[in-house]
Amino acid sequence: DCSNWEALQVPDASTNVSLPSAGVTFDPLISTAGALSNNLANESPRVLTINGTGTLTISGDLTNNSTITHTAGTVTFGGISPQLIDGSSTTAFFNLTLNNSSSTGLTLNKPVNVSGALTLTDGFLLTDATNILTILDNATSSSGSSASFVDGPIKKIGNDAFTFPTGDGTRW
Repeated sequence: DCSNWEALQVPDASTNVSLPSAGVTFDPLISTAGALSNNLANESPRVLTINGTGTLTISGDLTNNSTITHTAGTVTFGGISPQLIDGSSTTAFFNLTLNNSSSTGLTLNKPVNVSGALTLTDGFLLTDATNILTILDNATSSSGSSASFVDGPIKKIGNDAFTFPTGDGTRW
């Protein structure tokens, strides 16, 4: 629905999307497959909601200064250049997929939580002691591979059997 988006048009993979703090009537809702953006900036008090079978593929960076309500569906970081997650808010994803073909992948500049599934297809997910990836209770992760793993700290909540998909630099 274009009324949910800046300039009243549905973005594509080359569109830099800003969900501004004022001047927008509706908060964006992604409830079906196929939403795309390049860089995505979510400004307070906007709430980006992803539910149902909603999918969002981001080919640039995510700056989250507000709330993302992600209760179903998948967010994919699918760039060909290094990507990052930044902003003033911790970002919570239901399903998160990394499919970045650059030599580095996705860097967390803020903590990220995953409550559904982490899927590592291509690229490295770079974390540090402050900007940690947390896999919440009952969430799952693919096992990773030499082409895609978490490089840095990762935390798992709960007592589920879990294989940490970690590597170091280019070593898997």
